[in-house]
Amino acid sequence: MYINTQKGEDMSKFKRQQLIKKIISQNTVLDQLQIVKFLIANGIDTTQATISRDLQELGIIKIPLKSGEYQYQLFSTESGNVLKNKLQILFTNFVDEVIRAKNQIIVKTTSGNANGVASFIDRLNISGILGTIAGDDTILIISQDDKHGKLIEKKLNNLINK
Repeated sequence: MYINTQKGEDMSKFKRQQLIKKIISQNTVLDQLQIVKFLIANGIDTTQATISRDLQELGIIKIPLKSGEYQYQLFSTESGNVLKNKLQILFTNFVDEVIRAKNQIIVKTTSGNANGVASFIDRLNISGILGTIAGDDTILIISQDDKHGKLIEKKLNNLINK
């Protein structure tokens, strides 16, 4: 006999992710351990690895605080100018260099920050970007052609140099 548990798993994932969004929007969350403790207190047993995947799926990023620490923040559907300002902050704090080879742009970030930066790049819907792939400290951006590649490279380099 086959029992489909997928629906139950989807519901628990949904509930867990809703709680993650709630804690991040209502508290200053500095690390994933805080999230795990909150979830356990709310009856959801989970692991740091699961939380890490959830944060990526939810588009949650880390932003710098004046104290030098980093806080998790929910990415929201804000206006283009607000997103550009946040991308500027991310680039200033986490991006080391932008390099182009024809229609491919490489963005080098500090360790562990490529996903957050790539998430913002994706949400800006920059003309000519076909897609991004992020690792730990490197983002690969594929542009539609060389012309768009040059424009994207210039736009991203301007964010570093401001």
